[in-house]
Amino acid sequence: MSALVLVADSDPFNLRLLSELCGTLGYEVMTAADGGAVLDAMARQRPSLVLMDAADLLRGRERGG
Repeated sequence: MSALVLVADSDPFNLRLLSELCGTLGYEVMTAADGGAVLDAMARQRPSLVLMDAADLLRGRERGG
């Protein structure tokens, strides 16, 4: 079983680029487009690695996510 990577970015281009790169390298990939989705994903599963723009997480908290 491959390691799980959570890729999170509000920019769709960055999200797709990092997701495809990680998938090509053999990782299982889950994605999130905003901070709220990151927190939801982290509550459901425990990824081995999270790649994200930290500002996305902060914006999610500001919205109550």
